[in-house]
Amino acid sequence: MLLSPECADLLLEAQAATGHIIDPKNNKKLTVDEACINETVDSADRDSLLEAEAAAVGYKDPYSAKPLSVFEVSADKKSQLKGNLPIAGVIIENKRKMSLTEAKEQRLLSPECADLLLEAQAATGHIIDPTTNQKLTVKEGYNKGMFDLKARDRLLIAEAAAVGYRDPNSSVPLSVFEALKKGIVDKKTALRLLQAQEAVGGYIDPRIGVFFTKDTAIKRNLLDEDTWNALNANPKCYIDPETKKNISYEVLKNKCTTDINSGLKFLPVSKSIDPSNLIFDGVRKSISGSQHGGAKGSVVPGPRLLGAQNWTHSINLY
Repeated sequence: MLLSPECADLLLEAQAATGHIIDPKNNKKLTVDEACINETVDSADRDSLLEAEAAAVGYKDPYSAKPLSVFEVSADKKSQLKGNLPIAGVIIENKRKMSLTEAKEQRLLSPECADLLLEAQAATGHIIDPTTNQKLTVKEGYNKGMFDLKARDRLLIAEAAAVGYRDPNSSVPLSVFEALKKGIVDKKTALRLLQAQEAVGGYIDPRIGVFFTKDTAIKRNLLDEDTWNALNANPKCYIDPETKKNISYEVLKNKCTTDINSGLKFLPVSKSIDPSNLIFDGVRKSISGSQHGGAKGSVVPGPRLLGAQNWTHSINLY
């Protein structure tokens, strides 16, 4: 094998994007369809090559059939994805917005809930600073003081879902699915990170930094039918901060409000009473239900302890 399948596919797509597939045996320039007919390329690659060929021959508006340039298609795609971002932070009583880390420090989110949502951000390609609307790498977020060193190390592992895991036997970065197949990440983690990617546009090919839909992702070995079926079952990989129950990322994202200026999504949370305030002189006191918004005479339950996920392994990252 002189070229890996990934390398050969990318080079063929580069040819198609310039307007022709080259038949080196006959020294001819062919369209994608012509190349498929004379078997210069595999017909299984036709769809992906036609997408690349459109960069040269032109795209069409699906509604008007008007020809579109690559720039116009890219601008339209950017516009479509503007409101399709990961959960950026929380919003309290439809007023104050804050980052996930601050919400954890203020005990509005449990450590586990906040950490999983931050990892979802990293897995989709960026950490979001909701105070400046900036999209940052994990290292940039750490340098800005958005989280501590322990969180940085955990988020670098999640970020590999977007930028690629290191294959010990190759220089080619691995996608989440490929890392799962090689035992670099476990299935539960892989499904959680893929679910976050799916909710913001598709599945990331870390070699080119592009989201792909299910069918194309399967063709590019970013997914298989078994993994798709597991994701389609809508696994509850995240935590609803209001109910404390497990929930899927898409359902949690649908609870968010969207900032009309930035397009960022914020999860509404209520500012509940801090359980630590219920301890006096070493004795936990009960308060009336009317003070807590419940029935008279009811007792506020103690805090639910949710530990942050314990990462005990390390992965070499790009």
